Amino acid sequence: MKNYTPQFVALVKKCLREAQPRTTLEAYISENFVDHNIGGGKEELFAYLERVLSDRNFREVRVVRALQEDNFVFLHLHFGTADGSGQKVSTDFFKLDENGHVTDHWGVQQVDSIRNPSGRSKIGGPALPKEHDKVETNKALIEEFMDQCVIGRDTRSMPDYVNIDFVIEHSPNYEDGWESFQTFFEQDSCPLVYHERVLTVAEGDFVAVLSRGSSEGAPLNMVDIFRMKNDQIVEHWDNSEPVQPKME
Repeated sequence: MKNYTPQFVALVKKCLREAQPRTTLEAYISENFVDHNIGGGKEELFAYLERVLSDRNFREVRVVRALQEDNFVFLHLHFGTADGSGQKVSTDFFKLDENGHVTDHWGVQQVDSIRNPSGRSKIGGPALPKEHDKVETNKALIEEFMDQCVIGRDTRSMPDYVNIDFVIEHSPNYEDGWESFQTFFEQDSCPLVYHERVLTVAEGDFVAVLSRGSSEGAPLNMVDIFRMKNDQIVEHWDNSEPVQPKME
């Protein structure tokens, strides 16, 4: 399938700069479009974007990472404001039809936070996929890891998938290495639960996963991004957002 990531990057920037989402995006959105966040179609999407972009304090967007696998595109975005308030990280999945029109969108946004205990940000690190010949292996390993170790909570098998000593961590809650996450995750009273892996998009050594979960019983939509090397996880980013009533 055609590489649509440059088009997506250009459209995101143009939509923000011109603040006219209907004019900018009309030709690229399918008539059967469904937004799984706001629970509507094209008109609901345009109304939502017009409302957001009417706040001219909302000024800056950076496309940090862009991945494509077949007819799915994943974007890792950083949004900012003119006064420095309200920084957000957005992780967005798009499904395309045979003409490259967007038919579905899933997204998770989270307020950008302070650097984690290792001094890393939520978006730092390598951005361009490498090792494209390994994409199928990398995707299969991450799906096994999510199903067995994260959803299945088999923490003893984590070393089979993770470079335990050298993993680079961008989550705001953990430091480099896997020990802090594993210690948190394997406790009996751990408030974080992964319930279902919904969607996976991989390109080269990057794999992005959308999941359903909960924190202290409250439902969450969650995205985890992994960078692989030598068949092991060596870097990790995440994003989470409470599920709103209309969200799927």
